[in-house]
Amino acid sequence: DFSYDPALDNVVGLLFAEEQSGFMAGALAGLMSESKIVGMVAGVEIPPVIRFRKGYEAGVKHVCADCEVLGVYIDSFIDPARGKTAAMSQIDEGADVIFGGGGTTGSGAILGATQAGVWSIGVDQDEYLTTFKEGRTPGANKLLSSAMKRVDNAVYGAVKQAVEGNFSGGTFKFDATNGGTGLAPFHETEASVPDEVKAKLQAIAADLKSGKLTVKIDD
Repeated sequence: DFSYDPALDNVVGLLFAEEQSGFMAGALAGLMSESKIVGMVAGVEIPPVIRFRKGYEAGVKHVCADCEVLGVYIDSFIDPARGKTAAMSQIDEGADVIFGGGGTTGSGAILGATQAGVWSIGVDQDEYLTTFKEGRTPGANKLLSSAMKRVDNAVYGAVKQAVEGNFSGGTFKFDATNGGTGLAPFHETEASVPDEVKAKLQAIAADLKSGKLTVKIDD
């Protein structure tokens, strides 16, 4: 999530197309919503979080033009209590899917939402494995997926270059074309996601990878 400008020869900067993962999360939310109101609890209003939010909003509208998207920025990445409160507020307004995009603040949002019986989507990593401790934490059965930045793939590539002796510094962008973005597995919600929803998500992912579909957001 950081790079030097100008780039340094001995440093690799790894950047991600958060708007693409956000778009996939938004498409999932829009396809799964019955109330046609979905929410997002975001962390601090900085560029990566803004891209997640704008991508999410675009993804929702891509599949559900008349869906309403509720959203809020919270000026902390480490305040799960405020995240939960924000999620509960959005649920009170009718949201039936919550996207948590902001560190443990976002995790607090989806923990609160899932434990209240509301579909939720995590961020950055597969939160089923982390926040929900591989299903041991209550609410895991309502976690649809997570909008991932595949840091594992990006770091593996850099380490592989170093091991093979062809390391080169610079800035590298990771997106749908090189395995840098996407959704985590459905895990316990696999059977709850209709086949037609899965098919639409697969088509969107393929179009992002091929370049047929681009996520246009204002910087």
